[in-house]
Parts: sequence; C-alpha cells; structure tokens
Amino acid sequence: MLMIWRRYMNINQLRYFLDAARLCNFTKAAEKNYISQSAITQQIKSLEQELETELFIRDKRKVELSPAGSVFIHEAEAILSRIVQAKEKILSVSMGVSGILRIGFIKGYEASDFPNVIQCFCEKNPGVNVSLTRENPVALLDKLNDKELDIIFLVGFDSVLHPELNSHLICRHPLFVTMSHRHPLSYRTGISRKELATEAIITNNTDEQLEEDISKILQQFLGAGYMPNFIRQEDIDTIPIMVSSGIGISIVPEFIAKRWQNEMNLICIPLEGENEIAFSHAVWGQKNSNPALSRFISMLG
Repeated sequence: MLMIWRRYMNINQLRYFLDAARLCNFTKAAEKNYISQSAITQQIKSLEQELETELFIRDKRKVELSPAGSVFIHEAEAILSRIVQAKEKILSVSMGVSGILRIGFIKGYEASDFPNVIQCFCEKNPGVNVSLTRENPVALLDKLNDKELDIIFLVGFDSVLHPELNSHLICRHPLFVTMSHRHPLSYRTGISRKELATEAIITNNTDEQLEEDISKILQQFLGAGYMPNFIRQEDIDTIPIMVSSGIGISIVPEFIAKRWQNEMNLICIPLEGENEIAFSHAVWGQKNSNPALSRFISMLG
C-alpha cells in the first residue's frame, strides 16, 4: 500500500506569508526572518499546495497578492493572533495567574476571617476562577483525596496527619459556651467544663466529624469527670436555634460563638482552661501541582 506523506501548514509558513505579503518582496521577507530566499519561496509554495491555490501573483518585476491571497492574509493574521492568545493563557495558567482553584471549608467557617482571605486572593489573582464547597470534615477529606478539591479548611483539636497531605495552621480559636440568656449560668464571665456535667450539649453528628476530634472531645469531658449528654444535629445552622430555645448549650470556637451572639442574641461565655482551644488548618495534597494552589498557599503565610 502506497503511503502518502503530507506536510501541513505550520506557524512559520504563516509568518513567512504575512511578511512577504506586507513587504511585497520575497527577498526582504527572507532577510527579515534570517533565511534564504529559496527557503522562504519553498515554504510559501508548500503553503499554496496545502491550500490548493496560489497566494501570490509573481512576475519578474514584482510580487503581489492574488485574490485568494488577499482573503487569506486576514485569516493568517487571525490564526497567529489566536495562537499568541493561547500561549498567553497557557503561560498564565502555568504561573498560577489564571486557572481554577477549588476550595472546601467546614460548615460555620464562613463566620471566621475566611471570606476576607478569599477576597484578598481574588483581588490579587483576578484570572483565577475560585469555586467554594461547604461540607462537613469527613466529606471534605473524601473530596480532597478524590482530587475534587485542591485545598480544604478544617477546624478541630488536632492537625490532620496523613502521609500524602500537607497542613498549615491558620489560627487558634478559644472555645466558648453558648447558651440562652435565660440560662442560670448566663451571668458568668467564665465557666469550666466541670460545671457543665448536668447540661445537654448540642453538637454535630459524629459521622460528620473526624475520629481524632471525636476522641479528643470525649477525653476532655472524661477528664472533667463525666460522660457528656450529647444532642446530635446534622445541620450546624439548627444548633443556635435549639440553644436559643433552651434545649441545651453548645461549645464552639469563638468565631462561631460571636456570630450566634449577634444573630441569635445568645450568651457566649469563655470556656476556662489552658487546652480549651480549637485549631483551624488548611489541608492539601502533597502531589497537587495546581499553580493557583501554590499562589494561594504562599498567601496564607
């Protein structure tokens, strides 16, 4: 079987054609591109063969565009312009100036300084499209491991230790007890965990929390001398409603407590003790090569 090898038009052929068309001279076009006249002539002939039409009218005195060449010059300019644009976009993506950054955060974290962090990044990187996912910690880690998210923000009592994940401490958050203004302890300026032994404590479902955090929470209560009476809720946004109704109290980081205080008129009392602190971490995959992620991480400090 006879194999026919065909040479398709390339970028250089388009450039040579445009230079020859603008200068109306093959010799000058060759000099501009530092090649011989015979080479540029051959390249333009190959281009004409590909297009199956003559682009120039040639005689001994001058070279001018054919009717087809007059049309093709605009197409060639558009093609090269589009190639330049494509190169610029690819370069900006490789440098992290543009692209997509997928960020996940736990429910309630929007009450922290997190929105300001996102705003700052978007202002400095307008070419990056940022998508946000609000989920519970277990779902966020699953999405991170499945590469559906580039980086996630978690709040807990320990850092996330995993051989394929990196984490960065964002902030330490004092814990607060939130309660109804009708609660007998609402006048206090501080309260210890031991004083909550008889309280119903409203918290998120354990299947939405990390095992390490569940263990640490139980240890803190057991260290205070009792097993807590938990009322578990699926949606964190329902917890302040239940607290306001006097169904129970809740222990949350300061940024959530202050939000509930403003929105639901709850009483927020610092939980006394050296270890009554939660930590917020940014977590991402070690093998994630998204340049936009690198820019985002560098901004976190």
